[in-house]
Amino acid sequence: MKSLLTNRKAGVYVLIVSILLQLVSAVNYLVWAPGAGGIDTLVALGLGMGCLVGIAAFLFSSDLLLVVDTALCSCGMLQLAVSSAGSFADWYQGIVMFGDPSQVPRILTICILALTAVVLLIITGFMGFGKQET
Repeated sequence: MKSLLTNRKAGVYVLIVSILLQLVSAVNYLVWAPGAGGIDTLVALGLGMGCLVGIAAFLFSSDLLLVVDTALCSCGMLQLAVSSAGSFADWYQGIVMFGDPSQVPRILTICILALTAVVLLIITGFMGFGKQET
């Protein structure tokens, strides 16, 4: 493990934190979704595959994989927010008609974790995370 972290740029640590946030977000969604009406395939694939692509980007130091990871995580997060619009509307109006307003805090938690991961991925892209040239 130490050999993976030696002679790397500072962005690799930001990437590791981002991968961990993606993993927490994906697990949080997969635990919550079955009891809240079912798993949305696009959300599960976006968050789950984003985590796997992030690990591949770390192992292979690939900028292209970093962009793909950002796109997958963003897609999963946005699909969750869009598919939960009825719950947000009910929460705002104080009614139960289009969704379940009691689920809004969990939805926001998952979206904020994924958004933080996306922001960290963008920062990693600018910092660089490959091998340092000596």
